Amino acid sequence: MKVHVWYWLFVFFLGSSAYAVPLEIIYPKPESDSDTRYNYQWELLRQALAITDGDYLIRQADTVMSEERLVRELASNSRRVTIIRDNSSKALDNLLLAIPIPLKKGMLGWRVMLTHQDQQPALRQVETIYDLREYRFGLGQGWADKPILLAAGLKVVEGLRYDGLFQMLMAGNRFELFPRGLGEGVAEYHARKDRYPDMVLEESFVLRYPYVEYFYVNKRNKALAERIELGLNRLIENGTFTAIFDRYFEQSLRLLNLDTRTIIDIKNPFIGQVPYLDQEEYWLPHYLNRKGICDCQ
Repeated sequence: MKVHVWYWLFVFFLGSSAYAVPLEIIYPKPESDSDTRYNYQWELLRQALAITDGDYLIRQADTVMSEERLVRELASNSRRVTIIRDNSSKALDNLLLAIPIPLKKGMLGWRVMLTHQDQQPALRQVETIYDLREYRFGLGQGWADKPILLAAGLKVVEGLRYDGLFQMLMAGNRFELFPRGLGEGVAEYHARKDRYPDMVLEESFVLRYPYVEYFYVNKRNKALAERIELGLNRLIENGTFTAIFDRYFEQSLRLLNLDTRTIIDIKNPFIGQVPYLDQEEYWLPHYLNRKGICDCQ
């Protein structure tokens, strides 16, 4: 009889300990110590998890992976990474489960250019997409905006590593323009201006296309997707989302003088689901107008 009791106590505690294991969330490791591109997204993720119920552990992946590999690892459920941030596309929506809250209000589709200072006089004359077809654009290997630029008739040169793209730009013979999201360009310029004193942030135009950044998880991880979506919507409702966005991006957006720039629009024929289009508080024009930064549509 005693053996029988101890057996069931053992089974009970074994099962209890299994359920007590916190949810482990693994996000991509930055390419280098100076790669701070996605700090904002991972802070949002932590806040979304913290405002919802359930224990969790969150950590970086053990190794650096390209964007293409990150998608493969997540789709295969290898557990080397359990969440990524990426830009909505039909192809990605077929492979992974999107959490369709626009993390940066669509800002990543508003592109300013890092370039060599010698290029600026000619770039002041740019007014249309036809003018931009005279230039070469530098992108990382496998970046999702490559097919968008190619579809618009623009020339693209790929580099293997993020940090190496700045070296390629300043070499002067690989490409002339390094397109960066509004929140990226200012930060990258200031972080590297001492190393690359001839690098400037182009001042006269914005290249714009629909480009929405989401969190993605494996298709079988619906519970995690629902939890993160719930958390993000709570952050939007209580103002935390905008407060974090302000801290990371408001100053940069004010420095870009968007009201004086020509906006050149191109299409994105590859974009996936965008379910919140009718809710203006999720999008950049509403933010810019409310802050008095730009009367943009």
